[in-house]
Amino acid sequence: MADLIRALSCGDSLDKVAGIAYRLDGVARRTKARSFAASLDALIPAWDLLDWSSYFYRPAPEGRLAIVSSSRGCQQACSFCSQQKFWERSWRDRSPESFVGELEMLRDRYDVRIAMLSDETPTVSRERWQRILDLLIERQVGVELLLETRVPDIIRDQDILSRYHEAGISHIYVGVEATNQATLDLYKKDILVAHSKRAIELINEHDIVSETSFVLGNPDETKESIETTVDLAKWFAPDMAFFLAIAPWPYADIYPDLEPHVATHDYRRYNLVEPVVKPRDMTLEEMRQALFKATGSFFHDKFERLDQLTPHKRNYMIDVLRLLIEHSYLGDEMKKMAGHASMPPAVRRMLAELGISIPGSSSGDSQTRRAS
Repeated sequence: MADLIRALSCGDSLDKVAGIAYRLDGVARRTKARSFAASLDALIPAWDLLDWSSYFYRPAPEGRLAIVSSSRGCQQACSFCSQQKFWERSWRDRSPESFVGELEMLRDRYDVRIAMLSDETPTVSRERWQRILDLLIERQVGVELLLETRVPDIIRDQDILSRYHEAGISHIYVGVEATNQATLDLYKKDILVAHSKRAIELINEHDIVSETSFVLGNPDETKESIETTVDLAKWFAPDMAFFLAIAPWPYADIYPDLEPHVATHDYRRYNLVEPVVKPRDMTLEEMRQALFKATGSFFHDKFERLDQLTPHKRNYMIDVLRLLIEHSYLGDEMKKMAGHASMPPAVRRMLAELGISIPGSSSGDSQTRRAS
């Protein structure tokens, strides 16, 4: 950015600025590639420019939230994903001391209590990650951490997952993406179905909120195959699961296989919510409705089993349901799910106490009163 501003202010040719694309006389031009930053420790975010009142964590609004980074890059080869292209399948890390020191500064100077890691894969190096955990515990940093990582890293770290919990990691997302091995291989996930289930079990065993997603909408997708995926997702038993529409950008490795089935090139719709690939036996609208229904079905099962969760997770899931109803594209589906006759009266009562109106809430309240 600094080089670009200098070139513009001096009237220099933009060809001198590495790593940009621009139009000249209506023709797109791209300059030579720009190298990655040599040292992530040398990059100091301008935290003082943020309006911190805008940054909070919805499940705990009293907790100020920061988005932090302990590393950059992704070395994986997932065929549907853009990150491996963006980072050129590279990975660079900050030193544990630099990262933990930044968390302490954010806590002390800006009252940050919760931090979400923007890293694609923060746990690539076990030695480095274990050092981060040790520092978080030794220094009693006290900042709650939310992160994403890979199934193999959770399996690898099962002997130190108690340290994850002790260090303040409260929420882990792992990308399972599929419940059958053929689809995982198509996506080049380099994981096994059995390992995905085991990783989620390990996260749950340590009372850490587990989250995952499933990518649906390939050309051979059917209503029946989606139902099968949902049933298996319930068996995997993450605390949270979302069912996403595959969005094959033209530069994705999987694009040539999906191109004949791509229904739109309006890239505003490539948002993982709206289907852009038309399955052979479904319309786009049927696919969209099936995705919503899949998420509703999963959470319905989860809330029917709410009493099987720890008190910490039960409270968290009630907050999540409220947020999905009030602040997400899934609001209508979640309301229908919460108002279903089989939903435990205690759940409907808690939502009513939070001031959330759901279908069937009146009968639910009367059932609750009769039961009590």
